[in-house]
Amino acid sequence: MLELGAKIVDADEVYHFLLESSSELRSALRREFGCEYFRADGRLDRRRLGTFVFSSQEALARLNRLTHPPVIAEVLRRIEAFEPGSIVFLSAALLFEMGLDRQVDRVVLVYCLPEQQLSRLMDRDKLTEDEALRRISSQWTLERKRELADQVVDNSGSPDATRDQVAALYQTLLAESAN
Repeated sequence: MLELGAKIVDADEVYHFLLESSSELRSALRREFGCEYFRADGRLDRRRLGTFVFSSQEALARLNRLTHPPVIAEVLRRIEAFEPGSIVFLSAALLFEMGLDRQVDRVVLVYCLPEQQLSRLMDRDKLTEDEALRRISSQWTLERKRELADQVVDNSGSPDATRDQVAALYQTLLAESAN
């Protein structure tokens, strides 16, 4: 997308940025979950906290109550910082869960088969199958998201096939915005 000239806001990157830059958020997390989830240098041990919160719906809800509002605010601030009329892609795995679908003009789901989702998550985050399944089960299902999306990009094939679909979608959006 970037190579096409697209503007992108990545909610996961915003979350990581806030964990590093917001002493207020880190303090709130320390009060809520305890010092044992922080490293000696004061940084959050995301893997350790993730293991805990993805084993408890109540703990995950507590984490989301603390993190979603500042993430949403920063995502919206970044989107608004672009030139008016810009096409901005928001990458957000929890788009629906956070209510961000109500803040965008169109929802495009990048979809893959559930077994690919599991394998890719395990590979990307170096998780066991059980850890990955707990994280996936904390989100809305791909099928539910697919039903709500305005458009779907099929990411179950080759990277080139996905890139071609995204490039075509971007060109369509550019053409629509020009009218």
